[in-house]
Amino acid sequence: IAFDVCRYLEEHGFSSSLISFNTLIHVVQKSDQVPLVWKIYEHMIQNRTYPNEVTIRTMISALCKEGHLQKYVDILDQIHGKRCSPSVIVNTSLILKILEEGRMKIVWYY
Repeated sequence: IAFDVCRYLEEHGFSSSLISFNTLIHVVQKSDQVPLVWKIYEHMIQNRTYPNEVTIRTMISALCKEGHLQKYVDILDQIHGKRCSPSVIVNTSLILKILEEGRMKIVWYY
């Protein structure tokens, strides 16, 4: 309900602060609604509310709760060859989740 209110307010010209988003993500993550955590994070990024250290730490915790942190770290290690920062892990996880859900298609150019 709080996320719906947040979106409603944004539709009517009121933006939520980073602190509000961090609080919302933290509460939702504690209530075991991890898929909603990712929707909120994606919404933040789409609306150019950039995450801070608290946001990233909460999202890493959500990845741990899902049991997916190691999966994404391993993927990034293969691509990059060394350990990436937590923010890269979180943002890559978001992109891969969107791709896995089929909400974005990859177009290859040769």
